[in-house]
Amino acid sequence: MRKFLAASAMGILTFLSKGQTIDNQQIADDFKFNFNNYLSNYLRPFSEGFGAAGGLGWQMPHKKKTKFSIHVTPVIGFSLLPDTYKSFDFNSMPKRELELANPSDNILPTMVGGTANNTLIYYLTYSDGTRIYDPLNNKYATAEIDALSGVDLPVVGIPTVGTQVGVWLPFHTGIAIRYFPKLAFGEASIGQFGFSLQHDVAAWFHLPVEVIIGYNQQRLNFLYDRPIENHSDDNTFTFTSSSRGFDLTVAKYLGIIKPYIQISSFSLTNALKLEGDFEFNYDDLTGLPPSQTTQMNFVVSDPIDIQVNKSFVNYGGGLFINLGIFFIHGQYMLGEFQNASVSIGLKVGF
Repeated sequence: MRKFLAASAMGILTFLSKGQTIDNQQIADDFKFNFNNYLSNYLRPFSEGFGAAGGLGWQMPHKKKTKFSIHVTPVIGFSLLPDTYKSFDFNSMPKRELELANPSDNILPTMVGGTANNTLIYYLTYSDGTRIYDPLNNKYATAEIDALSGVDLPVVGIPTVGTQVGVWLPFHTGIAIRYFPKLAFGEASIGQFGFSLQHDVAAWFHLPVEVIIGYNQQRLNFLYDRPIENHSDDNTFTFTSSSRGFDLTVAKYLGIIKPYIQISSFSLTNALKLEGDFEFNYDDLTGLPPSQTTQMNFVVSDPIDIQVNKSFVNYGGGLFINLGIFFIHGQYMLGEFQNASVSIGLKVGF
């Protein structure tokens, strides 16, 4: 980021014409606008896919006539994203004075889309919006940065992991919690909390099947203090993922197995932020008149600020296999993404 901004500033100083001025705030705003829109597309598999499987695995292994039970299990989820998440169209991206070196190659890779073979060109402008032009060399003032490449994956998937503890109570209601305390490692920390409520309305009418209405909600927080170590000011990177879901499940025990079908409404919010003030000035550059160097002093505040909100409907089913005090639970859901989860746990009930 500093390299990109430094190139921008040098271009402005090199080609600054007398009688025209530069707007430092405009430079900072344009950079942040372009940077966030490009990163939003590049990080789309993570920013939209993370947490999409968070609504899976909340069902409980209780039997219909069980008055009370408790279970403990790790839950591993996986969201399979379509191939459209491997690339994006640069031409459809909002931008300001930002172009490609090869305009015909406008499909750029995301973080899971393989190698990029293009260059982003930012055209620098005066405060009146006109591009800075050097008539002697017959060229515009620009800053260039190579488009980011990604990992070339045959399958685009985002995993989720959690540990679940749940109880089934005598009034046909279950409560489950997914939690791990805030863990710190170096300058980073991570923590998660989630809960679910489920109620079997069919039990009140002694129906031969379970008809369970459920609600789940969870949140994950990740913080990394001073990720840019060579920057003199404080800066912090944060990632938060929060979700909630409503589901309707119909299930029936058949011996040691309990198959079920489910439909759910799920929404999530993922936010990535790099917070801090990044100041740039070029008074220490040699060979530049003070009248020009003093103009270059701009601040980019919170350069990364990306938030994604998604809502979708999933449908599918799952299966419990009860083996004494142990159980195996698998679930597979279709929708905007293909989501799956599996857990092997311990249960006790009476």
